[in-house]
Amino acid sequence: MKTYQPLKICIILDSNLVNTASFELINWFQKNSNLSVKYILLPMKKNIESSPQSLFSHLYSKITRAIWSVIKSIESLHYEKAHSDNLQHLIELTNENCLLNMNQYSDFHVIVESLNTPNIDLNNIDLMVALNLNPYCNVLKKFSRLGLISFSNFDAQKKPCNPMGFDEVLFQQGKTGFSILRYLDGEDGAEVLFKGAFPTHNYFLANHFNILRRRNYYIKKYITSILDVNYLENNLAERIYSLPISIATPGLLMQSIYIYKLIGKRITSLKNKILGKEIVWRVGFFHSDWTTFKMSDANIIENPEHCYLADPFVMTENNKNYCLAEEFDLKSSKGAIVAYELNSQTAKRIGYAINESFHMSFPYLFRYQKKIFMIPETSENNDIRIYESLEFPIKWKLNHILMKDIFAVDSMIFEHNNKWWLFTNINPDGGPEACSELYIFNTNDPLSAQWDSHILNPVIVNSDKARNAGILIKDNKTYRVSQRQNFGMYGAEFSVNEIITLNDSEFLEREVHNIKPDFFSHAAATHHCHSNGDITVFDFLT
Repeated sequence: MKTYQPLKICIILDSNLVNTASFELINWFQKNSNLSVKYILLPMKKNIESSPQSLFSHLYSKITRAIWSVIKSIESLHYEKAHSDNLQHLIELTNENCLLNMNQYSDFHVIVESLNTPNIDLNNIDLMVALNLNPYCNVLKKFSRLGLISFSNFDAQKKPCNPMGFDEVLFQQGKTGFSILRYLDGEDGAEVLFKGAFPTHNYFLANHFNILRRRNYYIKKYITSILDVNYLENNLAERIYSLPISIATPGLLMQSIYIYKLIGKRITSLKNKILGKEIVWRVGFFHSDWTTFKMSDANIIENPEHCYLADPFVMTENNKNYCLAEEFDLKSSKGAIVAYELNSQTAKRIGYAINESFHMSFPYLFRYQKKIFMIPETSENNDIRIYESLEFPIKWKLNHILMKDIFAVDSMIFEHNNKWWLFTNINPDGGPEACSELYIFNTNDPLSAQWDSHILNPVIVNSDKARNAGILIKDNKTYRVSQRQNFGMYGAEFSVNEIITLNDSEFLEREVHNIKPDFFSHAAATHHCHSNGDITVFDFLT
């Protein structure tokens, strides 16, 4: 059930020239029939007196801003080759949208008087939305029934802040995140409504725009939730007691280090390509339960010519152990599902199990009603599909399409507490990066076309933990394997997480093992593990 009256929104901007992500978010506010955008407020800057600067400080500031403009211009040229959201849009202020003249007042009563004009009345605003935190937010929150929401870094206590997404590239961190904050009248600090983290892109502009796109989805999700009359406040939300305002331009030293690291990374990449040192995935197996993690004693399956193997799953049938894995053709850039028979120390390639016209990987296997089924990744075909084995492991037929028109990866189906559960990684804004969100669905029949979405979806929004990497069973306990992303490295390592609680309204898991790629001296990453209790299979990058 929705609220009867539209929620009255006031949007606060730093400038009436906004990027594409912010422009699309403002359009969503304006076109949503459950919302009414009463004002778009813009702090006036022309009357703000800046503190006096020395000649040196003035020149330093101009040089810093000039170099930063050059960096962004160069990155824009590269970014525009693959994206179309690097545009600036003008927000026109009409009679219904007012220019906010607040300057740098310290006296709240003076600010209130400056707003009591015939053109602006903030007394009946339900919610303030600041697309960027600014010094006025602590004042403006007082005019709104539901307070003021904005967003900041993943670590919202951090201050001062460089532009969103810059530090993570500079320091080559594996993830970049943000927090959605809410400031309420009469309360100190802000409550953290949401925190999410996503793989860090290789350069600032791509990283920055990715965070803005992801911000849009979760701000929309929050506002949609408060439109429900059954919405309940989270009284246990984390709180911060600072105003983490971002600065527009990083310092000259940081910019210099940033340029140095980008150039160095590019030179190393080109050198490795010229010298033929590019690394590929490989699959190993050892005869032991997964809890021993005897990776260093593993037998390595030789990669076929011009191909690599990854995402292995193992199953026993007719007293024989079979490994099904992704076989990726480096020439065609397409994966297919291949089958191997595992012996004591060797693996025999049987042939293709499934080879469609589109890319396939992650051949997850499960049994149901004495039959064997596979749910491979088919994100390139925008669906989740289930295949049924006719003659294991080499002959399969398509049983049905479980979900259509969806970009989902690394899906897994298993039984838990008399229900069947689907764990899958989906990017809710439709983008190609699907390492950050874990979604859960359930049903009573795994072959059903009807799956109920978990109330907490996405149950995880963190690229350190979300991406599936296998399911393990031990002593009637279920463990989800998850992979972690590093800067410039997909699938750097994996964790084994015991599922503690899983029902219609709750999900809780606890990490019990973390596996780094230190079992071979030449291994650079490892992102998958599976076991049938007798044989454990895994992959690694070398």
